[in-house]
Amino acid sequence: MEIAELRVEINNIDNEIVKLLVQRMEVATNIGLEKKKKGLPVFDAVRERERLNTISGMVENDVLKPHMENIYRCIMDETKLVEEKLMEA
Repeated sequence: MEIAELRVEINNIDNEIVKLLVQRMEVATNIGLEKKKKGLPVFDAVRERERLNTISGMVENDVLKPHMENIYRCIMDETKLVEEKLMEA
């Protein structure tokens, strides 16, 4: 496959990732609103560790595992920022 064709494939994958990340953040916003109503903290260390372990377990390529964990840490950090803004409102 040529680089141009591979880049088209990457673009298509990115389009799907963005749609899913927006959907994820919208659900996280609803979770944040529920946490606010119930007076719960934004950060749940146990839940975060469980998710990272599960996600890491889904990646069969050992070289990619730490990178996928890093990507999900970033996603979770951004999600926490969204929830923190909701708590301030």
